[in-house]
Amino acid sequence: MESVGAKLKNLREEKGYSLEQVVRETHIARRYITALEGEAFDDFPAESYLLGFLRNYSQFLDLDPQEMVQLYRNMRLQEQPAPIEELIHTPSRRAPVTLITAIAVAVLLIAGGAFFGIRMLLGRNAESAPVAISGEEYTFSNDFLEQRFGVGDTILLNLNGQDYSLMVASGDNGLLLETPGEILSVTEDAEASLDVTGDGLPDLRVLVRNAQLDGPRPSAVIRFDRQVASPSGAATAGNVSAEGGRIALPLGDTNVSSRRRQPQLVVERAQAQPYELRMSFIGPTMLRYLTAEGERVERWFTAGENFQLTQEDELRIWLSNAGGTNLEIDGRRLTLGESGEVVAFQTRWVAEGGSQRLELHPVY
Repeated sequence: MESVGAKLKNLREEKGYSLEQVVRETHIARRYITALEGEAFDDFPAESYLLGFLRNYSQFLDLDPQEMVQLYRNMRLQEQPAPIEELIHTPSRRAPVTLITAIAVAVLLIAGGAFFGIRMLLGRNAESAPVAISGEEYTFSNDFLEQRFGVGDTILLNLNGQDYSLMVASGDNGLLLETPGEILSVTEDAEASLDVTGDGLPDLRVLVRNAQLDGPRPSAVIRFDRQVASPSGAATAGNVSAEGGRIALPLGDTNVSSRRRQPQLVVERAQAQPYELRMSFIGPTMLRYLTAEGERVERWFTAGENFQLTQEDELRIWLSNAGGTNLEIDGRRLTLGESGEVVAFQTRWVAEGGSQRLELHPVY
């Protein structure tokens, strides 16, 4: 029987979807998509998140979410140790002798293996031995970090209370910056933005210079900036543009017709004005939001907690558990989705017929 990870990966490849497309369409971070396909279930903060992401990913691939959850549970049951009764047996009086004999044989085998291993290492041509590239580990704790980085180096950083790691690797045409959210290829004198969290928005600005790509360990001087705006300040990197001190948040698009949703009307007024957003959580949920002023917040909530925010302009919100969240905007209750469903939406004022409509738009 095909396993959970193999079923997800094989169907994704059959449909021709790249990992980047899945991340963009489902709003699930790349590290969790690869964890599901690789069956690295311990990478999830809790099983409730794993099941929610599994249901959402299965639905995206047109699989039955309930069947996939049951397949996962069956796999976990098979991994459980044998019942304690099967492990209990009546000890034999010959057990001590057998144990001593087994230990003696093991010692002889280890000693013999070590002897022949040393002989083989000493006789091997040094040029044929592979050279392992090991790098250094750096902590990115300030607004920027700039120095020479080589292949194998790791940069640790914290974004909105969450820890992430960034690895410098070797690519076909230069260096690769590998993160949970994106793999970025960089070359000499390059400037780019980097999405570390996997939410489709730039987290770091990357400047590369003085690259030395020849030799056993390619390297380059790389500057990482937490401020993703370009030096001129005219626009922000990526697909988020600046407008008069605020940023215009694009809604994106999807080529999967079944995922298209119509915007919901929240309230209609003569002119746009501040609105109040309230959330009460009935299940564990991760909330991430981005305001038009560029403020980014990411926080975990548990059942019984509440969140409140007053906003004037556009607001983008990402939730890991739509069914575990009750949302009210200006006193109106809005439906977001089912339990465990990952959703991303955006509030924005839309002019129509001489009035202003506050609408809830899906983000693709």
